[in-house]
Amino acid sequence: MLIAISLLVIIVLLASGMQIGIAIGLASILLLLIYQGIPISVVAHEMFNAVDSYTFLAIPFFILAGNIMMEGKLADRLLNFFGSFMRRFTGGLGVGAMFASIFFASISGSSVASTAALGKAVTNSLLKENYTKKFTAGLVSVGGTLGLMIPPSLVFILIGSMMGIPVKDLFIAGITPGILEGALLVVMTYILAKRYNYGYNDRSKLKK
Repeated sequence: MLIAISLLVIIVLLASGMQIGIAIGLASILLLLIYQGIPISVVAHEMFNAVDSYTFLAIPFFILAGNIMMEGKLADRLLNFFGSFMRRFTGGLGVGAMFASIFFASISGSSVASTAALGKAVTNSLLKENYTKKFTAGLVSVGGTLGLMIPPSLVFILIGSMMGIPVKDLFIAGITPGILEGALLVVMTYILAKRYNYGYNDRSKLKK
């Protein structure tokens, strides 16, 4: 019964246009006040203690750094840098875009920031070089997931803070899987581009 009521409250709040995080938080607070009889002061105190962590300071600064890089057109410069080396090969720009995703993920620490920053630049460039919309969308979305694995990752910071695990140990543990995932995505991008002949491999076309 309690679960049904909480779901109903969340659905009503979402239908009113409220963000999902705020809707879940308000529904939880409402249930604690009504059914558990917990004073609002205790709820506020526990909510404050949950986020009162020095480690959590890294999260807003990572988000700020991602927004600065996005507004500063760093994604365009990264794509042009890697593309200048890779464009001479079939599918080279796609591979360059994946390298740019790896590099950006190692800076921003957020998959959302990586996808948002690289999305527009990568999409416009790939569509001009014979890549399909489906392949481009897949490349951007999958490349953005590297922000969850490659340190510094916001997810590692949250897990370490909540579970009491040293964040530096999580960062060290994520290096090898992150590099391996990035390498596999680079190889897969090249194979698909080679198979379907995506991108230009004639330098004379790039001059036009």
